[in-house]
Amino acid sequence: MRVLLSANVSESRGGGVATYVCHVADGVEKLGASVDVLWGKPSPRWIPGPSATLRFASEIAAIASRGWYDVVAVQGGEGAMLKPGGPGRVVTSHGDERASWKARQVYAPIPFRQRFVTPYATIPVFVRAVKRADVVIALREDEASRFREERQQDADTVHTVPNGCGPLHVNSAPVLGQIVFVGNWLPRKGSLIIPELFRAVRRADPKASLTLVGPESTVLSRFHQDDRRYVQALGFVARAETERILNSADVLVVPSYCEGMPLAVLEALSFGIPTVGFDGGGTAAAGGAASVLVPAGDVDGCANALVRVIGDRGLRRRLSEEAFARAAGFTWAATAEKTLAAYEHAAR
Repeated sequence: MRVLLSANVSESRGGGVATYVCHVADGVEKLGASVDVLWGKPSPRWIPGPSATLRFASEIAAIASRGWYDVVAVQGGEGAMLKPGGPGRVVTSHGDERASWKARQVYAPIPFRQRFVTPYATIPVFVRAVKRADVVIALREDEASRFREERQQDADTVHTVPNGCGPLHVNSAPVLGQIVFVGNWLPRKGSLIIPELFRAVRRADPKASLTLVGPESTVLSRFHQDDRRYVQALGFVARAETERILNSADVLVVPSYCEGMPLAVLEALSFGIPTVGFDGGGTAAAGGAASVLVPAGDVDGCANALVRVIGDRGLRRRLSEEAFARAAGFTWAATAEKTLAAYEHAAR
């Protein structure tokens, strides 16, 4: 089977979607398929706008029309321009754009331009791609159920395929009070409240520290002056450096308002790191009983949960044991097997 796997992100920029594509491409090839990966162009923007998405979608559709591939697998709205009658069309949803928009409307300020661009351009492109695909891959079952109801195709054309995580790191050595955040500095990720959250934590535990993997050092200006010396903003780092940071982390904070299936949480599980954050969809699905989650937007509740996990070593130990047990159920090998089954379904 010949597969074109695309992602409108830069491979060098990293991030969750790039990590997903790399693991899936490698895993599916090991199972016997031939995979070509089409990456987007490097961009300073994390999330391509609708015009960039449509340009990339047009490029994918042109390649698909040449008949080189049995399956074209895309991420979200990139599949909006794929036509029937060619290769099997697979769209992977990394989180329903509509749910993300609703969460932002409630919890995060929205720039003026995005108030029109997202509901009238970005979301329709995503919906069109999902409805037209031969097969849709959802990362968790609640989204898969919603897609099955909306699509006018057989229910088995929607597959639930969770993300995976790396091998267990049972020799990790957490540093007391070391909080880590891994992700993009975006309102959806709770970036606007992270300084306030850390300020509340340090009032209760002055020795707490915070490492930001992803955000650049410029974000330090957003923190209270007294807190800056306890915050490291490392930007994007190599995989080995990320593992070193996770190896010493005490707790992962995920104050996201909406998530698909956050890789940061899954990777934290493999290091026995509990997650504290908001109970937005994918965070709960990934963290399960290895997490302490509060209602979205409850900054004080999230701060109190962080202080409790850091201060109660018995609770932290129990959450860590649950994390290791849970991580065993999320492997990239299993993700590759289920993804290949979805590709084969689309090819038929």
